[in-house]
Amino acid sequence: MTETKFNPSEVKCLSNTIMIETFVNNEFKVGDKVLYKTDQAAKPEYYALVHSVGPQVTDVKPGDYVLLKPLRKPLYKIKNSTYCFVAYYDLEAVIPKEYLEFFRNHADQPNNNLEG
Repeated sequence: MTETKFNPSEVKCLSNTIMIETFVNNEFKVGDKVLYKTDQAAKPEYYALVHSVGPQVTDVKPGDYVLLKPLRKPLYKIKNSTYCFVAYYDLEAVIPKEYLEFFRNHADQPNNNLEG
């Protein structure tokens, strides 16, 4: 029996659904730096990469990085990646890839000064 290869770009989301790759329980690279998972209970947002969007989603596209509200959705572990389906209203912001480390470093600091 042959193994089915999973390609997230082949998933077609419906309505306002978005398929994301979460970085919970993972590490991921931004440029030459390795970023590590955040504790979902300790941080109000965490990071995800968008893979597929439904037809009602107009301002988020595959390849975007997003900040999310804390999720209470099933996670699907496939090989070394973790995927989740969220609704558009579960997103907090679309951010440039270069800002991921900035948000990671400032998420825990109450009343922080976000000037960099």
